[in-house]
Amino acid sequence: MEETNSAKLENASTVEEVLDTRTPEEIEKDLLEQEHRAAIDAVSKRPVEEIAAQFFAIVYPMFRAKLQGLMAKDAKQVIDALIAFPIEMQNPTFRNEVSEQVFSLGTRLLDAKFIMQQAVELDKTIQAEKQESSNTEAVQDVLNAVETNFEQGENANG
Repeated sequence: MEETNSAKLENASTVEEVLDTRTPEEIEKDLLEQEHRAAIDAVSKRPVEEIAAQFFAIVYPMFRAKLQGLMAKDAKQVIDALIAFPIEMQNPTFRNEVSEQVFSLGTRLLDAKFIMQQAVELDKTIQAEKQESSNTEAVQDVLNAVETNFEQGENANG
């Protein structure tokens, strides 16, 4: 940023090119956009499963508290909708806005949980492949040793 500003100063031919002629609102808007981009960049550098786990840890207590605050009939309806959505039920309707909010939180929690489970499965697959590769290398080493011993025996027996 400093290099850009100094380059502008060196190449400026008029005062207007040097001065910042933006309004305070425009400057504030630009700063907020820069903050927003910086926040997105910071989050995007983290693994998705880590973000999902953090989201789950933050949102689950809210979901649970709101679900327990519902009447039994509404809570059952939300749970049924979470299980059936989107396969058996496309657009669930609820009797009140709180139930809709709980359902929305629940779907997001299920998405986060799915991401975490996929990450665990991927880690298991990678570990299994590493183990298989290691086992294959060990078997190859044994075969090479046996072949070398066999060749040495043949050479010795002539």
